Amino acid sequence: MKKRYYAYGRTSTTAQKDAGNIKVQIDEIKAHAKKNDIEICEWFLDDGVSGSEEKREGINQMLMAFDKNPDVQGCIFYSCSRLGREMRIQEQIIYELQDKRGLELLSVTEPDLGDSQPERVLLRQIVGSVNQYDKRQIVLRLTTGRNNKAKNGGYAGGTSGLGYKVEGGELVIDPIGAETVKLIFKLRRSRLKKYSYQAIADELNQQGLLNAKGKSFSGQGVRGVLNSKRYKGKLIFGNFSTYREDLKVA
Repeated sequence: MKKRYYAYGRTSTTAQKDAGNIKVQIDEIKAHAKKNDIEICEWFLDDGVSGSEEKREGINQMLMAFDKNPDVQGCIFYSCSRLGREMRIQEQIIYELQDKRGLELLSVTEPDLGDSQPERVLLRQIVGSVNQYDKRQIVLRLTTGRNNKAKNGGYAGGTSGLGYKVEGGELVIDPIGAETVKLIFKLRRSRLKKYSYQAIADELNQQGLLNAKGKSFSGQGVRGVLNSKRYKGKLIFGNFSTYREDLKVA
């Protein structure tokens, strides 16, 4: 009789998600399950979710499913790094599955995951520490690169905001959105009528104009536009700020 398992997969970034990384995991897990005479009852996926996050929908749903279905014997996944890129998180999930619920764990790339032998636990935790180190090195390189780009006046990331768009990794003015921004500042500076934030929002909504998220304006949203230093040409990223005349809108 086949063993009944749940399967879990995770990708950590949009780039991995777009590249079909989750499909690679699914195909490998299916092949490994067939080889080990395992029936996969249900899939739980966290696609595009960081392994440093403790609260993940896929993991949480799987834990609840195990509690409701005691006949499911275990969990199969591609590697421990898919459970978590922080060793603390990885070991906590293994504890929840293996120690607390008595489930069998099967990794496609890491055989003999069981904790019956201290040497296996040590090896698993060493691999987990290496995964954690790699993750933090990646974050450090990305942060350093973004900081250097910000110091040199480049676009280092974050939301583009109303009136801007990202082209080729750089922030440029979006002509249509920029006209809306100019109107907001024009109404606020009007000497003919005193416009409150909400009054400006009402005027924009009456004209059918939309905010950066494609939704109607609110008074708070208008206030955010008026208080943003970006429209005056100042880019801020972390502790760095630069002035860009070409990005000045207001």
